[in-house]
Amino acid sequence: MKKFALSAIAAVALGGILAIPVAQAAEVQLKGISAWPKNFPLTGDFLRFIEEANKRGKGHFKIRHIGGPEISKAPAQSKGFKSGLYDLMYTAASYHRGVVPEVDALSATQVRPWDARKSGAMAALDAAITKRIDGILLSQTATSVSFILYLSKEPKINADGMVSLEGFKMRSVPVYDAFLKALG
Repeated sequence: MKKFALSAIAAVALGGILAIPVAQAAEVQLKGISAWPKNFPLTGDFLRFIEEANKRGKGHFKIRHIGGPEISKAPAQSKGFKSGLYDLMYTAASYHRGVVPEVDALSATQVRPWDARKSGAMAALDAAITKRIDGILLSQTATSVSFILYLSKEPKINADGMVSLEGFKMRSVPVYDAFLKALG
């Protein structure tokens, strides 16, 4: 009798489960923006990520690259992200120092991303990003990008052996301004 009761309960439960229509979830559409134009080399990394993510997420989600600075200038993208204009942002941390000052820790770091994760540094940075723009830090990429200075002519060398950039017109990003000003 006990066996019958258990079988009957299982049959009723199974019947109830089978009677529930399976809701077919629609593929979630996500918009991604990059800090740089589509033809910029770093944007290629993002486009390859999107392609691979779309393959793996087929039927669940689809990411569409909506553009770069022609949609929103890089420093303003974090505000658009926070307001929900786009769902993914591929950018340089230094562009968002004014909104998430903690990202400046990445500007001159020599710590490899996997070591930063292991030490808890990435978790701390993720917490700051979540708090300030309601986002999640997925990854730190392009860590091999370094400071490169191109000059139209050879600079003068001061008596102390330091390079002098006096007289050069420079275009830079805020993270390097103090360094360049110190050189003239």
